[in-house]
Amino acid sequence: MEQTLEMCRWVYNETLAMRKNAWEQEHKHISYYESKRQIPLWKKEHPELSNVYSQVLQDVSMRVDLAFKAFFRRVKSGEKPGHPRFKGKGRYDSFTYPQYGFRLDGNRLHLSKIGDMRVVLHRPVEGMIKPLTIRRSPTGKWYACFSVKYDPSPAPQKETVVGIDVGLESFATLSNGEKIENPRFFRKRELPSGVPLRHGLWLCLPTRKHSRRRRENSQKQRKELLNGKKPKRSSHASTNGSPTDGSILLIRPPGSWWIGLV
Repeated sequence: MEQTLEMCRWVYNETLAMRKNAWEQEHKHISYYESKRQIPLWKKEHPELSNVYSQVLQDVSMRVDLAFKAFFRRVKSGEKPGHPRFKGKGRYDSFTYPQYGFRLDGNRLHLSKIGDMRVVLHRPVEGMIKPLTIRRSPTGKWYACFSVKYDPSPAPQKETVVGIDVGLESFATLSNGEKIENPRFFRKRELPSGVPLRHGLWLCLPTRKHSRRRRENSQKQRKELLNGKKPKRSSHASTNGSPTDGSILLIRPPGSWWIGLV
């Protein structure tokens, strides 16, 4: 499969160069069908191309044609054009069997000009398989991507249908009149109205796991704050002078950062 990718990359670059040179030298546009008719001539000059299934090489020409169509569409719409680029070694990572040349039999996949291989299906393939794309991931793994045609089964109909309106006063209101109250987590975590902010609110942002003693001290300070008492300052606190109201006091115990709103 690595050899197939390299042959496809060569055909891609040759097709791109042919169309690019025809436009720059003769202002001539080469269509997909003209570039596809060039493949048998290349096979005579490079017999190794015969080791790749013919429709796979034709799909390479189709990719170049789609790249140019996307290029002209971007030019027409005023977007950044992004001219089709040549593919360097290792930059071409997939090839496609458009219709034929492959067969899936249980967990065995047959690829024309390549051979049989075992595949792991992550789910059963339903419907009629159309194109098959073999893709190589950046980590070196290979994936077979099947595109299938099938008639989807209709989803089961349910008699109970409800509309949902998300709001501010209530979290959600259903079409049947039922309301789901807003949990208001932020309001529940606010300080009681009688506790002045100047007493401070200590928020712990640890950079590593606290010891049991630090966690107990933090819980004790919060309880004192909620009871209206001024918590004791940590022995690790260090300030330059007395902080004013609304300032932020940074306290750094070993291994963590505390932020105090004073």
